[in-house]
Amino acid sequence: MELDRRGRRSEHALWPLGRHSQTAATAAPTPGQLLVTSGQRRAVCSVITASHLPRARVLIESLMCHTSGVSAFVLLVDDVAGRFDPAREGFTVLPYEVLEVPDPQFVRFAYPAHGVCCTAKPYLLKYLVAHGYDEVLYLDSDLFIVGDLAPLFDRLTKHPVLLTPHLTDPAPTGPCVEEQPLNVGSFNAGFLGVRAGPTADRFLSWWADRVYPRPKEYDWEAVSYDQRWLDLAPGLIDGLQVLRDDGCNIGYWNLPTRGVTLEAVPASAPRVRVNGHPGYFFHFSAFDPYDHELLSRNAPNLRLKQLGAASQVVEEYRGRLLAAGYDACRDWVYTRDRFDNGARIALATRRLYRQLGAAAREFDDPFQTAGPTSFFRWLNERDPADGQSPTDETSHAASSAHPSISRFWHAVFRQRPDLQCAFPHVFGVNREAYLSWAYRVGEPYGELRPAPPAATQGPATREPATRQPDVEPPAEAPLLPESELSLESMRAAVETRTAWAESLLADATQRGQVIADQREELERLRTECARRASVIAEQQAVLEALRSAVAERTEWAERLLVDAERRGAIIAEQQAALEALQRAYARRQRSAPSD
Repeated sequence: MELDRRGRRSEHALWPLGRHSQTAATAAPTPGQLLVTSGQRRAVCSVITASHLPRARVLIESLMCHTSGVSAFVLLVDDVAGRFDPAREGFTVLPYEVLEVPDPQFVRFAYPAHGVCCTAKPYLLKYLVAHGYDEVLYLDSDLFIVGDLAPLFDRLTKHPVLLTPHLTDPAPTGPCVEEQPLNVGSFNAGFLGVRAGPTADRFLSWWADRVYPRPKEYDWEAVSYDQRWLDLAPGLIDGLQVLRDDGCNIGYWNLPTRGVTLEAVPASAPRVRVNGHPGYFFHFSAFDPYDHELLSRNAPNLRLKQLGAASQVVEEYRGRLLAAGYDACRDWVYTRDRFDNGARIALATRRLYRQLGAAAREFDDPFQTAGPTSFFRWLNERDPADGQSPTDETSHAASSAHPSISRFWHAVFRQRPDLQCAFPHVFGVNREAYLSWAYRVGEPYGELRPAPPAATQGPATREPATRQPDVEPPAEAPLLPESELSLESMRAAVETRTAWAESLLADATQRGQVIADQREELERLRTECARRASVIAEQQAVLEALRSAVAERTEWAERLLVDAERRGAIIAEQQAALEALQRAYARRQRSAPSD
């Protein structure tokens, strides 16, 4: 389905739309083609899947509203698949294939969509620098430009690399806010600038090598494939500048420390100021335009009503995002999320493929399912750990009487602590129960789904909730009688449950801190309410006193009015008597003899 963008413009504009926007994008260039247009040696770029196209539209449109003389490029790691026309966008759409990524199919299969986007950043910057651009800014698609970025480009004339930290001031609510950067990295990879030269080449080559998928998986990769590596960059790269400008990368993680104001400008759009300095861009990470309560799903305690003037920027972004086709694109699927036969690619599948390392290259195109050497076929074969001879009374050899467990479902089992607790003898007495669970949740995985079970045999177990293999483990850990466990299995179960208990404790500690913060805030609000109630009572007393004074003065005025009317009547009578005397005096004058 093709999305028509003509006429779709926001009615919420604080700033004019598309003052410098391109009327048409250029066709995707071939490798080696010079991209630089006349006089434009500055560029911005972003990376998206197709479902994030509306965010990219708003990003580039807001950029062109404030900054001129800049070329805009958006890399699509997804396939167009007839869903929109790249030639009608206000920027150049680059296909993933233009990047010089080693074995791109390996990357696209080893990583989910988010990981592919993160990995593409250094390669995209290298591509634009190699094709003639002197200064390039990378911008995440969920950024919203509110000021001229020319000063940031100017910084690149003095520094070969620019990074922005998550925090530039201590969090006012304490260390709980500062814990997130400890997990995802000190710097935010949603903005990054490079200037063409040996230093930038060295930095981008180092970063590209580090974000490339390897068999070893780090704990923080689930949320940050690229950012944590940037923590090392200031110590490795000469001349790198940490851009500690409050107007940059304004997001839910630092808004409490950044006072946003809108400065009125005669005959012009309002100017955003942040702590008294020019504002450049906001970062709407995990923003839902249909959620009118929260700024981000990642910050449940940060309400829009707390943002002051910044809420006007949020509403502006919300209106533009909806006008850019958010509803039409939000459900567009990532085309690299399935095998060619339609079976879903689970996260466990990607991890298993990645762990193969160099051996994964033996499967050619991992998305293809046909052929005796396809990765899909290999994935569906009996796992080598299944079918071993029994070593004790609690295990059973896999045979024709026992359905096999494939490499895929064993990989799911290894990555799920709750499954390991529920089915500790997955190749023994719990085999049929585990395969029964796998059959119930396995429909999205097509031919990887195990055969329908006959009758579940073996000891009864408390199974995990029926959910997809990629979802986080349930909150309740299944308990198993110790009589069913061998010594080794008991040791493994204890270790698993200890890890589970520690994770629960860490989560409870974090939630306790949040509750304590909320209680402190509640007490503050109660004190403030009591103070305001006292002020209101005092104002009511003053109001009653004023009302009494007004009533007294009204009564006094009425008495004055009555007295004035009485005196007016007396004066009228005296005036009449005076006039009578004057007439009598006049008659006497006329009747008196003249001398």
